[in-house]
Amino acid sequence: MSEHFIDGGAQAEYTPATDTPAGSICPVVAGKIYGINHLPIKAGETGVVDLVGRFELLKAQVALSRGDAAYVGSDGTVTTSTDGTYKIGVASDDAASAGTTARIYFHGIVG
Repeated sequence: MSEHFIDGGAQAEYTPATDTPAGSICPVVAGKIYGINHLPIKAGETGVVDLVGRFELLKAQVALSRGDAAYVGSDGTVTTSTDGTYKIGVASDDAASAGTTARIYFHGIVG
């Protein structure tokens, strides 16, 4: 069997059903693969999302400490709840519950 390099695996194509603002957590394959888009993506158009990296993301009203597991909820925000969510990485910095964002070491492959 021969092997052929396709790409580095750090990005994927994503076609949303609705307009998606930049910086969204995008369900490339819901429950399995998530990515972050740098640019807005219009409904029905294909854009590129990053599958790995460190990002500042919108979060629920929860506190995170550096190293805490980070999950994405159905509303597309970062949370610490494991109920009906998917693990997407770990907090790279502390984030107060009153804040609206958290810095996350993001890995978009759920597993």
